[in-house]
Amino acid sequence: MPTSERCGHVLPESGFLVVKRATERYRGVDRGALAPFTSNDRSLTHSVPLAETRLVELLDREYCSVCDCGFVASEHDAIDVLGWAELEDPGVYEIIWARVLGAVGAPPDDYERLGFEPTWFWSDHFSAVQNTLFRRLWPPAGSWPRFREFANVLNAHGLFDDADTALAFREAYWSWENAEIGDFEIAEVWTSRT
Repeated sequence: MPTSERCGHVLPESGFLVVKRATERYRGVDRGALAPFTSNDRSLTHSVPLAETRLVELLDREYCSVCDCGFVASEHDAIDVLGWAELEDPGVYEIIWARVLGAVGAPPDDYERLGFEPTWFWSDHFSAVQNTLFRRLWPPAGSWPRFREFANVLNAHGLFDDADTALAFREAYWSWENAEIGDFEIAEVWTSRT
């Protein structure tokens, strides 16, 4: 798994995530990705403790393939985690593959690109697109003309077709007075064709 060093931590630049299936047009990374939470506070986790426990086990093994943001290096490990999630909450989760813009390495052969978006790639995967164009906010972001402009160019997956548009959206988002502040990266998101 290609990695990047940030704040003294080695973080993946790409990997597989087990996320909730889309229930709306948005199909980016901000869909309740499972993560290996180790806290005793169950309010921080999802309703699939076996899958989350499996992620913790993967994190703890000698040759770690998981970071604490839920990415796994291999599709095999992602399928393993998805299997545990399916036991507890059938049909709710799916696997996606994502990478930071400019990361080295090719996507899996049997995956197709969904699009690009600005996201907190290495934390809870917060998405500026999801936050401003798909959630009901107060004050409403959709009323800001710049956001309407970008909403009109989203693809069928609720993402941008190219990185340049995602970068321009990130800049517009940062100029909004209610923007979340954080380390936004441009993520390229892919899904299995099968």
